Amino acid sequence: PSRASEPISTSEAARFRGYIASEAKTLQRLYSFRVFKHQ
Repeated sequence: PSRASEPISTSEAARFRGYIASEAKTLQRLYSFRVFKHQ
């Protein structure tokens, strides 16, 4: 069986989601800042 089908602990999933969210927020801020500067 593939490891992808294995259930992940909720704390692990929550940590992963939080990491992704913070990464996305940082990237979004950087992107909007660069776009704003170039205009």
